[in-house]
Amino acid sequence: MTYEYKVSHRSDGSVFQEEFYRENDLHREGDRPARVSYRSDGSVASEEFYKEGLEHREGDRPAWVRYRADGSVERETFYKEGLRHREGDRPTVVWYRADGSVGREEFFKSGQLHREGDRPAEVHYRADGTVEGEWFWKEGLRHREGDRPAVVRYRADGTVEWEQFYKEGQHHREGDRPAWVRYRADGSVERE
Repeated sequence: MTYEYKVSHRSDGSVFQEEFYRENDLHREGDRPARVSYRSDGSVASEEFYKEGLEHREGDRPAWVRYRADGSVERETFYKEGLRHREGDRPTVVWYRADGSVGREEFFKSGQLHREGDRPAEVHYRADGTVEGEWFWKEGLRHREGDRPAVVRYRADGTVEWEQFYKEGQHHREGDRPAWVRYRADGSVERE
């Protein structure tokens, strides 16, 4: 087997990126990243884990991690054999705020935004932890059954600001009803 180590430098000589290959594929044994990118100050900007050329990491750990300059995690992405995927109804992509709180979560199944059980596959959170918006996806398409909105945007007080209805990726609502509705703070319809 052929193993290769490549390092890329900036014009000032500092290391920009390290990559590890096996048989011409990004790959590294022992739960170590196959690609590491660095900032100009030498701190780690991101780590990527590969197995035989595909993004992959065992043991329910993220295969791609992006760090802030202070070393805190900015984003984690889970991959299985090159596709965004995570088992057990846990988020596949997680964005963190500087304080460590979750700002956004996305759920994937076999590389497509998807979540079972009429639960949103994409959720955005405010800094206080309340839900700002929800997106429902099925096999990579915005979709929700039963005349329920596939996209919902909430005000800070938790009331619905607007909602959109989708079927199999198409803006659609049954019964000649509006597929986009905006509400006033009191819950009455402002615009359809």
